[in-house]
Amino acid sequence: MKKMALFLTVLLSSAAAQAADYFLPYTECDGSANVRVAPDTRSKIMTVLDYESKKHKILSKQGKWFHIQLDGHRTGYVHQSQGFIVHNYVVASPDGSANVRNNSYPEEPIRQGEIIKTLPNGTRVQIAPAFRKGDWLWYSNQGAYTEKNEYGHHVLTQGYIHKSQLRRVE
Repeated sequence: MKKMALFLTVLLSSAAAQAADYFLPYTECDGSANVRVAPDTRSKIMTVLDYESKKHKILSKQGKWFHIQLDGHRTGYVHQSQGFIVHNYVVASPDGSANVRNNSYPEEPIRQGEIIKTLPNGTRVQIAPAFRKGDWLWYSNQGAYTEKNEYGHHVLTQGYIHKSQLRRVE
């Protein structure tokens, strides 16, 4: 009985310590995702997320719908076909920084891809686990833009970072 109680305590504490999943809309097509009052396409649209929207914490999943946190008080539902899940990581490289690599030529190993950006240790990054390629994790700054071009428009950076250069955080 004591072993079972200890097992349940460890199981529950490890589940609570897991990092959260977040939702971002796809940038392809029109780059938007309808957030609805209920998990049904006939339900009222509360708001529309676009490619510049911040990530939203996923509270649960009901069938093919994500229940997401919109702000401090409101929640809504978005269909899984309108976006993807991201996790929070921080750059934690023994070298002091991590390279973001392009994978324009899928026949080439990613480690030979062009370095499109170098991120210093401590930089928070969003990783989309669905687009992982072996030990290489897909990075996107969508929804967490920190850079602007000379015209004041946000710069979208996407590429791969080796998993050894990152640590998962909440």
